[in-house]
Amino acid sequence: MFIDFERYKKDFFNEDIISKFKGNLEGIVENDKEKFKAHLYEGSQKESLFFDEENAQFMFNDLELLEKISINGREQIRIGVRYAKKHEDGNVENTAITYFFTMNKEGHWLIENID
Repeated sequence: MFIDFERYKKDFFNEDIISKFKGNLEGIVENDKEKFKAHLYEGSQKESLFFDEENAQFMFNDLELLEKISINGREQIRIGVRYAKKHEDGNVENTAITYFFTMNKEGHWLIENID
């Protein structure tokens, strides 16, 4: 992982969010589904985004979106991350994906969606 999270720190992109986001990315890089799911909303089925190809490798490079918005009175933090995926056949795909954090009923920020 090659992201310097410290340079992106903001009032809403704090240690709590960074830790959960970074842990999720580490789960992908380490091919660890439990670590990947640790801060997802219960019942999330997002593993197929990263674990469907047995020998794929991932490298996360940089953030391209970092914002906190309010939709219908509900706050959401959006984090866009650029990454490279090396497929089993050796081809490399450079792309990006967006993480959506929302607060659960207990007041904890969790990953609601990855798209």
